[in-house]
Amino acid sequence: MRSNLLAALVAALAIAAPAAERISPERCHCSFDVPSGWHVQQIAPCAFGLRPKGWPRIHGREDDRDFGKYAITIRVTRQSFREAARLGFFQRVDALRKEWNAADALPQKKPTDWMVLGRQASRDDATWIRSDGWFGLRGATTVGYHYRRNGTGYWGLDSAYRAVLSTGRWRTAIIMADNPFTESEFDAVVKSFKFQ
Repeated sequence: MRSNLLAALVAALAIAAPAAERISPERCHCSFDVPSGWHVQQIAPCAFGLRPKGWPRIHGREDDRDFGKYAITIRVTRQSFREAARLGFFQRVDALRKEWNAADALPQKKPTDWMVLGRQASRDDATWIRSDGWFGLRGATTVGYHYRRNGTGYWGLDSAYRAVLSTGRWRTAIIMADNPFTESEFDAVVKSFKFQ
């Protein structure tokens, strides 16, 4: 069951979230569900890190890659959709062509198509998503990972997930999962997100 928790989160205050708890930080005027057994921490004004207990241990196994302190991050901003999309590594095809000074780049794409950008110039298709009160983009791309142990170097490429949501009125949220293991939890957080 989902409970509704109204909290004015204070920087560096960690909240352990029981089974699918709903977080509603007053100052940020948003709410989202936290996956069962996960913790949420405010990491900056209107920015949150989510991680399962024991992170980065996933589904009972340890991984030697550095996935960062959080499995999923959320930043709520007062930016235009395009600005937030750029910060979330999304770009429209016409803007990419202009940036590259290559009018014929990505010939199979329409100028209004969106891409999510990743490591080694990867460009993956972004899809439009919509919910009550917002529209946005979602995409999966490839990013580079390093080993967690210092001095052991570069591990290689793997998946990461991105979403940017907007009310269309200078309210946006950038949601990212820089790991290949939490796609279903990422999608659940995105689906549950609400601007208030």
